[in-house]
Formats: sequence, structure tokens, C-alpha cells
Amino acid sequence: MKTLQPTSSQFKVPSRDENPTEFEVQAWLFNTLKELGFDVRGEIQWRDKKTRQLFRFDLVIYERGVASDILEIKANPISHKNGVENTRQARRYRSFGIPVTFIYGYHDARAFVTQRTKEEK
Repeated sequence: MKTLQPTSSQFKVPSRDENPTEFEVQAWLFNTLKELGFDVRGEIQWRDKKTRQLFRFDLVIYERGVASDILEIKANPISHKNGVENTRQARRYRSFGIPVTFIYGYHDARAFVTQRTKEEK
């Protein structure tokens, strides 16, 4: 580990607010799914060898070592002009042949956990 000292104070880190960040929602969901016994990994990367395009999935759930779900986490609800299914990200992720779930904040994250734990019983 190495701590670097500042070279200037040109920029200011924003003050803390109470709105959850995407990382916090993702971390909560990751830990909750792990505690419930799901095989889940975070920040999974895959590069298309033809186009060199990089895909980075927030969370991926695996069943018997094979990806079964892609979870895309957003900190808060977002209103998509033409619906989430028409976003570039959704179109790309849906080409992987497994369900893609967009989770908007803690409310959706808790609902996802509830839904998945009911399905597992």
C-alpha cells in the first residue's frame, strides 16, 4: 500500500449527502446475494475480439459455473426517454442470451432479493 500526498487543492471532493451511490446499492446487493448462497460476481469484464468493445457487467449470477443473469445497477430510478429496453446498454447486454435486470436503487434491490429467494424455494 502507498498513500500519495496531494500536489494541490485545485479540486474539491463533493460534500457527503444521503443519496445512495451506485456502488453502495451494488455492494449491498452483492453481499446479500452471497449471504443467501448465490454464486455472484461483480464487475465482470468481457471484450469482443472483433470490435475490441469492452463490456463491464455490474453483477453476474452464475448457476453451476454458467452465467444465468446480468444485473445492471443504478443508484436511483431513471426515466428513459424510450424505455430501458431501447437504451444502447440494454440492446448490447441482451445479446448475451441471458436475462438482464436493471435495478434502480435499494427498493428494486430488495425486491429482486425477495423475488429470487421465492423462486429458489
